[in-house]
Amino acid sequence: MKNIGLALSLALLFNACIAAAAVGAGYVLSERVRSDGTQEARVQDDADHVWEVVRESLELLHDPNSQITLKSAPRRASAVIDLNLYEVEVQAFRDTILLVKSDSAVSAAQRKKVLDYILTRLAKSREAGGS
Repeated sequence: MKNIGLALSLALLFNACIAAAAVGAGYVLSERVRSDGTQEARVQDDADHVWEVVRESLELLHDPNSQITLKSAPRRASAVIDLNLYEVEVQAFRDTILLVKSDSAVSAAQRKKVLDYILTRLAKSREAGGS
């Protein structure tokens, strides 16, 4: 069984400078926590590309023996990570909005780790010419 928590922690520690660079470069326009605990990030990227990276990220993070549920309208994915259900949504407005929600048993720090993991993968994809 994968130890997602450890993998997330190591990946985030290793890639913290990439995420910080993404914010500094204007890629991540803003981040906030909504009143319901949802983590929100506004990014300067195409919603289709963000959606693709979200799906790829959840494929890497989801618990073994669980499946990811995908909906295309609105772009929404649900996955079990470390035995907790997460929902990630991508909204296309003037900017692309990325939302990470979970059940109430999940801490804000854990939701933030999932969001940061996705943002780090987005930044790497962008550097590699993915968008």
